Amino acid sequence: MSQRSLELKKRWKKGEVTYGAWIGLADPYVAEIMAGAGFDFLLIDMQHGVIGTETLFRMINGLAPSESEIIVRVIWNDIHMVNQVLDFGADGVIIPLTNTAEEVEQAISGAKYPPDGIRSWGPKLTEKYGGQPDYHKRANDEILVLPQIESVEAADNLDEILTVKGIDGIMIGPNDLAMSTGLPAGIGQKAIE
Repeated sequence: MSQRSLELKKRWKKGEVTYGAWIGLADPYVAEIMAGAGFDFLLIDMQHGVIGTETLFRMINGLAPSESEIIVRVIWNDIHMVNQVLDFGADGVIIPLTNTAEEVEQAISGAKYPPDGIRSWGPKLTEKYGGQPDYHKRANDEILVLPQIESVEAADNLDEILTVKGIDGIMIGPNDLAMSTGLPAGIGQKAIE
């Protein structure tokens, strides 16, 4: 397979608009169909879905030949899970329930190889990066790490979180943020305001 360039991070830095789709179904065939739809990225949701690691591996394998970048929202801020998802071939991770800069640093350490983190070597689907020998040279710069802001504590710590080296943006969890402020779920926009 020929080497492909990951452009999402570069495009975001330029302020460009990108388009993606959410995959919550644990079906590799659905993922393959979506891979041909021309999205800039596809987001696979493990946190609120029934997608386990074996299914995730098959889904990423089906998506890997596409030009869409693959982002996975993991279940929890666990460095081992982050490491495994990236080994499967994900181009980035969303880390839920990150409330402090220290928690974000933990997520980044699982996503980056030394000296920037503690990610262990064992990639499985690195053909899209040009093959295993080259992968480690590019991975730290190209992998996306997106902490999810979804509590009052995280919102209060947002300025400090945004200074953590290695994050590429944030994702807001509007309904969890709403509930943490005492508002009911389903009106997350009010919590963001």
